Amino acid sequence: GDTLWVRWMFKVIDGQIFATGRDVTSRKKREKELLVREQQLTEAQRIAKMGHWSWVIGQKKVEWSDELYTIFGVNKGDFTPTFSAINKRIHKRDLPRTMQAFERAVIDRRDFTVEFRFTDMHGELKYGLCEGRCRKNERGEVETLFGIIRDVTEQTLNERALRQAKEAAEQAYQSKSRFLANMS
Repeated sequence: GDTLWVRWMFKVIDGQIFATGRDVTSRKKREKELLVREQQLTEAQRIAKMGHWSWVIGQKKVEWSDELYTIFGVNKGDFTPTFSAINKRIHKRDLPRTMQAFERAVIDRRDFTVEFRFTDMHGELKYGLCEGRCRKNERGEVETLFGIIRDVTEQTLNERALRQAKEAAEQAYQSKSRFLANMS
């Protein structure tokens, strides 16, 4: 009662048709499992507001997951993630530090983390956290950098609001203390 997938090959020789069938059920099953895993990864990245990237040293193009296009607010068909295109989105004050993190990772052959501000296609300022890892060749040289970028805008703005509220509370407490000292 099981359903099987069969791959048929046909060949015509001297007016006769020869056919061979091959059971590809296990391959189809693995392909389906792989598709489910890819969908789970995509959904997890969407929920976490995180996407993955990979850059082969020396190439201009950076490979992006679909979620990075969403985070940067760009259309996959209209935007090619090259270093120059990505650098145009990064805040000019954060660009040198961000580029230095990539350069140091290659030179020092070590992983890195860098926070930066960037603007999406609508001009909205956002905050990102990039964590990168090195993939080395057999000689120990870095051949690929890969990692994740998380959209930490909401977290950063919440932390900033909490810091401002704390400072306002401390100023109010100091004002109250000065007032009571003066009244005494």
